[in-house]
Amino acid sequence: MPDNERSSHTTRAEWIRHCRRTGLYEQGRLLYERGGLRLDSLSEEAQVAVEEDYRVCVRMMAREGAGKKARRGRDPETGQGRLFQ
Repeated sequence: MPDNERSSHTTRAEWIRHCRRTGLYEQGRLLYERGGLRLDSLSEEAQVAVEEDYRVCVRMMAREGAGKKARRGRDPETGQGRLFQ
């Protein structure tokens, strides 16, 4: 993609914030890690905000992953395997 068609770093930071607010945690993480965001092009306040948004996305993904793992396995009441998760 040509540089003149790429979004600004400020816009990318806003997208990450939007992902955090709407529960699109994986997309927010990917935008931060692979989206070409340059923190040094943002103000110090914006850097802190986008880093916090990223940390929340990663933390919520881990929390959701832990919840999915906890639902697998055997039903604690019957001791039988679950068909649906």
